[in-house]
Amino acid sequence: MAILDLRVPRIPLPAPATRTGCRTDPQTFDVERGEVTDPAAADRIRKAKAACRPCPIAAACLRWALIHPDLSRGGIWAATTEPERAALRRRLEMRLGPDWVNILAAKAPAAAGLPNPDHGAPATWSV
Repeated sequence: MAILDLRVPRIPLPAPATRTGCRTDPQTFDVERGEVTDPAAADRIRKAKAACRPCPIAAACLRWALIHPDLSRGGIWAATTEPERAALRRRLEMRLGPDWVNILAAKAPAAAGLPNPDHGAPATWSV
């Protein structure tokens, strides 16, 4: 498992240029871990995930939530639930190794459209 310094955010929380669904209706995205399997919450979870999918910062939001599990407990982040993000973290560790957090954090400037300090030009990234 990757070792995280939980005191300092690794990358900044993405800031959208326009109001997003999570900013206009935050209650929809507030899902506790136990609700993920609750049929009564299924509609709200589907609605939150559907609102995330076209979001212009969804990839940056997912990266932030994956890198900051302590700050993204519960809730829908980038159309994922907490258990789905936990599974993605495990897959990232298997694929990239124990330093996966630093690898994702290093790619954050490029994914935000900023120059990558290692390459001098924007790059693309996906989970």
